[in-house]
Amino acid sequence: MKLKWSTDIINGYAFKSEGFTDDGIPIVRQSNLKSGKITHDGRCYPRDQIPTKFMLREGDICIGLSGSIENFGVIDRDDLPCALNQRVGALRVKREKSYFRFVEYFVQSKIFKDHIASNLPSTTIVNIDGSLVGNSHFPDFDLPTQRAIADFLDRETARIDLLIEKKQRLVALLGEKAKVAKLDLVTGKGSGSIRDTKIVWSPHIPAHWEERAVWMLFELGRGRVISHEYIAENEGPYPIYSSQTADDGVMGSIGTYDFDGEYLTWTTDGAKAGTVFRRKGKFNCTNVCGTLRPLTKSVDLDYAQFALDMATDFFVRHDINPKLMNGVMSKIRIPYPPLDEQQEIGRRIMGIEAAYRPIALRTQVSIDRLKEYRSALITAAVTGQINVAEWGKAGSNERLLNDVQTEMEH
Repeated sequence: MKLKWSTDIINGYAFKSEGFTDDGIPIVRQSNLKSGKITHDGRCYPRDQIPTKFMLREGDICIGLSGSIENFGVIDRDDLPCALNQRVGALRVKREKSYFRFVEYFVQSKIFKDHIASNLPSTTIVNIDGSLVGNSHFPDFDLPTQRAIADFLDRETARIDLLIEKKQRLVALLGEKAKVAKLDLVTGKGSGSIRDTKIVWSPHIPAHWEERAVWMLFELGRGRVISHEYIAENEGPYPIYSSQTADDGVMGSIGTYDFDGEYLTWTTDGAKAGTVFRRKGKFNCTNVCGTLRPLTKSVDLDYAQFALDMATDFFVRHDINPKLMNGVMSKIRIPYPPLDEQQEIGRRIMGIEAAYRPIALRTQVSIDRLKEYRSALITAAVTGQINVAEWGKAGSNERLLNDVQTEMEH
């Protein structure tokens, strides 16, 4: 049985960004799909009249068709009215054939994701066609069975999600405490007499500190376009840093290098725009990665990294594609203590990182493990590998969750 026999598959409309206004009917973009929900961050409103066929309905399951199939969200009554943007698809369940909550769990299953991944062309940019989604093999269960499986997963995933949420709150709290402690150091809080500054994110600093714009301390640069095909054809030991922040920003390595020495780099485009990194040695950067080469030996790069990382969020242009370009970065001002104080602040911040990061990483490992278990449980349930009526009675989920928790505590 094919998924398209149980759902109508709708592709979005290519609304023109220059035609957006400040009010009206919002469109659902990929950035609005998060963990099964529709977020309202960065809403866009087309000025022109929206064709009826692109208007969404309650219960429509929206999935991202570019980048990652992990992006999905279900339209709730409170989300309406809204319309479907390009590169987002919607599954409208045929209620006489399938239970919409079962379909929602199916698109989260490994069997569905594996079908998509195994049929994608090997290109740099992932674009998923609606017909590929529709041709996914869909379990041939009757409506009562689908409802029973969905009800089971509602109960069991809610327990898993609660654990994940608690751990995510812990990571966020630890991160916020570390950020406040680092900000106090970078701005010299508690250091005696203070003076006013032109720094928008730090209006006061110690009286004996100076302040500098980035262009006064660094030579600004940019990487170049480096494709995945180029990487595959030019393998080597020199890392390539990109706009991503996972894996320290590394997207691959090649046999040549464009930069050699001690630098700071920052992400210029995307959700993590403004994130600052410390780099050393021979490396490369892509075109969505800015570079900062120190012009003076009186700047400590550990200190400068943390100071800029505190500052950049105030200057990132937050829209459809957040950006922090070289021109804006060059004008950012940071506190500029004497070198010995910079070095001491850098050491103390590294100490904060050393205390915070192992706990955060261990907690994140626990979160990832719970997410893996959640995905496996969904896949097993929607494919009939487990008897949902007996699973709950046997307390299988409770034991597995306890095992995961115990595993992470040792």
